[in-house]
Amino acid sequence: MNNQDILKTFNEKCNYNLMQNNKIIDLLKTKGIKESFIFENFKLGFLDDSVYKSIGDNKPILFKLNESGLYKDNNPLFSNVLTIPIYDENKTIINIVFYDFSNQSV
Repeated sequence: MNNQDILKTFNEKCNYNLMQNNKIIDLLKTKGIKESFIFENFKLGFLDDSVYKSIGDNKPILFKLNESGLYKDNNPLFSNVLTIPIYDENKTIINIVFYDFSNQSV
């Protein structure tokens, strides 16, 4: 499993988590993101403990998450953040941006 596979799997878990979380969807709507196609087309996600629990103790994935910088010493570095994947021209995820609602004054 390479880093792009990890990013894709990680983003899929975050996207699924967002689509199940009406509270965060309502919050995004108050911020101006109202159309469901935005969530679906851009594969926005929400990262919280449920995503980390879904990964569990899968050693190969944990190794890659540590290697990619999403984890440090098998512990997640980010939580309760919106995830925004960055795509290349082939629609391959090359990075993920995290937006922390709690640190914003808007």
